[in-house]
Amino acid sequence: MTDDDGMDIKGVAMQLDKGYSTINRWLHEGVVNRQTGERIYMKYERDGGRIVIRREAVSEFVKALQPFSE
Repeated sequence: MTDDDGMDIKGVAMQLDKGYSTINRWLHEGVVNRQTGERIYMKYERDGGRIVIRREAVSEFVKALQPFSE
């Protein structure tokens, strides 16, 4: 972890129980929402050469992946 609010890719992978490569793909290639056809990316920032992912960005990404309820 980098600080109280941000995590590195490994930290997010551990939190979401996913692999490092999955998180990396979500950052750079995104995921297509099947209902809207939009590509959703997990937001991140760079601190020097390091990738920092804010906890709120992880929450927003997970929420954006949830199907719409009508």
